[in-house]
Amino acid sequence: MEELQPVQEPVENPDLQPEPEAAGTPPDPAPETPPPAQPLPPPDWERRMALERADRQLDDQLRQIGRLAPEVTRFEDLTRMPDFDKFDRLVRGGLDLVSAFKLTQYDRLMDRQVQAARQAALNAARSTGHLAPAGGRARPEEGLTDEELDTWAKFGLSREEARRYHRRFSGR
Repeated sequence: MEELQPVQEPVENPDLQPEPEAAGTPPDPAPETPPPAQPLPPPDWERRMALERADRQLDDQLRQIGRLAPEVTRFEDLTRMPDFDKFDRLVRGGLDLVSAFKLTQYDRLMDRQVQAARQAALNAARSTGHLAPAGGRARPEEGLTDEELDTWAKFGLSREEARRYHRRFSGR
């Protein structure tokens, strides 16, 4: 097969020469060069994907804040904080929501943790109440429960006599 060579210069056909201006008709204007191509806006799906990614990130950060402060479930709850102006400045400065929340609410979060630890200690101390004697707690000055005093009463001893007897034989 014969190879085709690229044409270096346009070949002009003498039969197709433009006619000189005849009878007052202007020559065809030179074709205008098109304006430079403007970048096309991103397709709609890219925009939607970016919005969905931002929504997921916001939801994740709100969940993390919700673990620290259960009263925060929506972004609107953050706008009602007393320190929202400071929080807003930190976020606009490039800090993520969770870090900005921790910085603005540090004292309140620490107070809440201290209070929770104190309550847990109280609950742990009170949880041994079920280990008291069946007749109720013994009075430290008596050493006898109400149930034991009732038992001694069945044998004819008054409460005072039962206490004396108990002190005498228990070594107190």
